Amino acid sequence: MSFVVQFFTDKKVLTVDDIYGSYVIKRDFFKGRQTNWQYSHYRLELTKQNRFKFYVTDNSVIIKTYTGSISFIGNYLSPRIVFHPDTPSHHIIDLEPTLYRAPFSFYYVFNSSKFGNVFFTKGTWKPIEE
Repeated sequence: MSFVVQFFTDKKVLTVDDIYGSYVIKRDFFKGRQTNWQYSHYRLELTKQNRFKFYVTDNSVIIKTYTGSISFIGNYLSPRIVFHPDTPSHHIIDLEPTLYRAPFSFYYVFNSSKFGNVFFTKGTWKPIEE
């Protein structure tokens, strides 16, 4: 019984390979026009070459790309990511975003000087269906 409870309540332990991939704005925390606007205008990609690409978009059209390198701090249960942006950078790119883990997923919170907390989750961008 205790094993079953742990399976559904223990937080996911991540490896660096789990972290690489594409990220979109997490829309299920705060629904509405502002979240949908952020979803349509920002995306993030973390590559196995330890690089990042932060995209400013207008839906499917990429308007500008910010780049840089990433590294990981490994003395935690799950590796912590550190961004090293090329200059200039974007206000959403937080040097050390906060990682939140759930039993079957995880997401990052970036502290933007203009928007406050911005939530990114791993996923593929798709147009919002109205």
